[in-house]
Amino acid sequence: GQPATSMVFVISGELIYLEGVEATPTTKVKKNGNVCEVALWLEWVHQGTIMAGSLCELELLDAGAFCRILMENRDTLPMCQYYARELAEFVASRLEGSLEH
Repeated sequence: GQPATSMVFVISGELIYLEGVEATPTTKVKKNGNVCEVALWLEWVHQGTIMAGSLCELELLDAGAFCRILMENRDTLPMCQYYARELAEFVASRLEGSLEH
């Protein structure tokens, strides 16, 4: 997969997430939903494919810009580091579970 560099917010429309190599539709992401949050917190490679299920308007939050802003706001940094560690553990447990099937 490709490196993930942004979190994606769905402003309008619908995205369809196709998981893995088999590319079976697994999730619909609708208005006010988001995908790729993990790109903000971890070095990540996309695990599937996203395609538009309808005409969409999207907003991207660049991971690099997000990190620079976090570094400028030292008061919130420890809380964000804690969240990133918890997310990394959650993602690792999900990946281990998918490898066992």
